[in-house]
Amino acid sequence: MYSQSIPTSDQRYAVLGVSDVHLLHPRTPTPYIVENFKRYVLNDAALEGVRLMVIVGDFFDRMGSLGSGDVQRCLVLIDEILKACVRRGIILRVLNGTPSHDRDQSISFETVRSIGKYQLDFRYINTIEIESIGQLGVSVLYVPDEMHADTADTLAEVNRVFVKAGVEQVDYAFMHGVFEFQIPEVSNPHIKHDSAAYLEKVNRHIFIGHDHKHKINGRIGVQGSFDRCGHGEEEDKGFLKSWFNAGHVSWEFVKNSGALQYKTITCHLKELEESILFLLDKVSGLNDGSHVRVFVSKTHPLFSNASALEEKRPGLNWRVETSEKKRLRLKEPEILRTKDAQIIISPGSIETLLRKRLRLKGIGEGVADAVIKKVKELS
Repeated sequence: MYSQSIPTSDQRYAVLGVSDVHLLHPRTPTPYIVENFKRYVLNDAALEGVRLMVIVGDFFDRMGSLGSGDVQRCLVLIDEILKACVRRGIILRVLNGTPSHDRDQSISFETVRSIGKYQLDFRYINTIEIESIGQLGVSVLYVPDEMHADTADTLAEVNRVFVKAGVEQVDYAFMHGVFEFQIPEVSNPHIKHDSAAYLEKVNRHIFIGHDHKHKINGRIGVQGSFDRCGHGEEEDKGFLKSWFNAGHVSWEFVKNSGALQYKTITCHLKELEESILFLLDKVSGLNDGSHVRVFVSKTHPLFSNASALEEKRPGLNWRVETSEKKRLRLKEPEILRTKDAQIIISPGSIETLLRKRLRLKGIGEGVADAVIKKVKELS
């Protein structure tokens, strides 16, 4: 049995947020992501000063089969994360991310914790809630992704949670989704969280996952994806630490220096041989396993001779596309496509959906409370 030793509280500590790990990804190999996570997150330097670690959604990319070798590697990584938290006295929280990615598979953390008999402060979060973490003397808001089809309904539930908790502000928030400043090109408001509304409710920092591009917008920190998952993600990857020191907070971005490389090259040369030499020079510094996307005109001879690139650098994953396709792609939002409004039914959303339906039928909150209580008894 592993027992957690909780360090005494001091003035300076860090809260670590990492998201969009996307294990079981179809392009970036799971063994590669696992090794990077162990090397760049589960090391003494990265965990220095950390009192709370939160995986802010999308730990998984897709549903896996227990018989898969990659799924077994995921379970081993979960075991390593739990043991690292036990050794260093780190509080661990895992937030459910996008339903089509995580699919509630992060409940595996609880299973592995139970099998290993690890004694640590751990919770898996799949509902909107406020938690008071006594060891740190802080309060935390959690907002998983797609709790409602409309983010206005999500905010309404958040407001109810604050009223129920009897608080006006919390210290930190961990969310999965996007704020309006991240996707100004998307007109549909139902998928965008209101940053001003959440900043009023949080007095320190807000961590948010889903957007794969890291950015800091004042007190809001977008971790970005931990590793690269595709072309268009050539920026640095890693995770965030929020430092609290004598009443002040500051951000630190920790780079995943081993992130898989995805490189895009536009080739304007016309002849096949000179194009190949040009491209080989551009990829000379890439490690095997990296992905290379080449944009050329639709009449370029590389379309019928792409195998020549694979013969020259067989360790790379080559893809040749037209410049016209590139121009079309640049007109589309980078984070997500416009989502159709949909009703999402999950253990975390069923209470809110029932309350909304009962309210539409003119049924009072007292009766609604009784209905919700009965549903919980039956579930």
